Formats: sequence, structure tokens, C-alpha cells
Amino acid sequence: MQLFHSSLPPPPTLFFTCRIQKLEGALGFYESLERLDLSRNELKHVGKGQFSGQKRLQVLDLSGNFLTSLRPGGGAFRGLSALQTLDLSRNVLSVLENGTFAGLDSLVELRMRHNLLARVSPSAFSGLSRLRVLHLESNRLSALSPEWLRPLSSLRFLYASSNRIAALPADVFRPLQALRVVTLARNRLASESLADAFRGSRVLDTVDLAYNLLDEVRKVFFFYEHLYIC
Repeated sequence: MQLFHSSLPPPPTLFFTCRIQKLEGALGFYESLERLDLSRNELKHVGKGQFSGQKRLQVLDLSGNFLTSLRPGGGAFRGLSALQTLDLSRNVLSVLENGTFAGLDSLVELRMRHNLLARVSPSAFSGLSRLRVLHLESNRLSALSPEWLRPLSSLRFLYASSNRIAALPADVFRPLQALRVVTLARNRLASESLADAFRGSRVLDTVDLAYNLLDEVRKVFFFYEHLYIC
């Protein structure tokens, strides 16, 4: 049997998993990173321009820290113009302010599972026109708003299960013309709260509404290829 080995070197990667509490310019020595793993440390905040020298960084993992907030106006992620994946899962974020992700023009996937998110400001996702995957599972969101969803014109997968969502506004998904999959399992949605929420969703084909408070299946759902309600 012949084995084939790639002649390409692995992308420059840096791992820090040793209870780091502050970065304080430690990344200034690394200017060619493509992947940076800072997961499972003890970071409580990200300083302004902390990653500004990482022009090539494509993947940033900040999951499993103690981040309580992110600088509004894009200060936390300034300079990360090539970033494609950002993982903020398993922190203690409760609010996303306007412009939190400003400057992340290339971002494709944003993970924020298992935080304490209860409020998202109207322009929190401004500038994320290339985002395709958004993970909001296991937070404390009580609503989805057309305002903060509107900038996400390329979004295809929206995961918002295990929140506290009790109702969906009419046409809430209309701005998301590329949306294919939405999961809303384990929320507090009743049948009447969904009356016009999915109106205008042209390519949506998979909807997960399992473990909510539904007592009937409305005609609007008959058009979806995959529907999960129990």
C-alpha cells in the first residue's frame, strides 16, 4: 500500500492552554498565524486592538474562558480582516453591543453556544455580510429580532435551540434570503406565535421546532422538506 503525504507545510498555529488571564501584547511576536487557540483559559476580557497584528489569522478559538463582555465598535477584533471562524462558546457573555464584530468582513462562522446572552443590540452583527453559520444555542434569548438579523444577508444556518424564545415577529426571517436551516428546539414557542414568522423565507427547507409548546401544525410548514416538531 502506498501512502501519500502532502508536501505542504501545516498552517502556522499557536495553542495557549495554561490558565492565561491576560494577553498583554503577548501576540506581538507572532505575525504569520493562521490559527490561534486560546480555549480553556481564564481570560476575562479582550483588550482593544489585542489582535491587530494578526493580518493572516483565519481561525480564533476563545471558547471556555470567562469573557463577560466584548468592546463595542469592533475594538476587540480590530485588524482581523482575514478571520473566517470565531468561537466564543462557553463564556459568560450576556450582551452584544452595537458594532461588536465590526471589521470582521471575512467571517463565515460565529459560535456563541453556552453563554448567558439575553440581549443583542440592533447593530451587533453589522458588517457580517459573509456570515453563513451562526450558533446561538443554550443562551437566554427571549426573542429574535429582524433588526439584528438584517445585516446577515448570506446566513444559511441559524441555530437558536435551548433559549427562552416565546414568540417570533412577523417576517423575522425575511432579511435572510439565503437561510436554509433554522433550529428553534427547546424554546417556549406556541403555535399562534409562529403565524407569520416564516413568511418570505424563500429557500428555507429545514425547521426544527421540537420540544416547544405547539398544539397544531400550520399550513405554512407543509412547504418545508424537513420539519421537526416533536
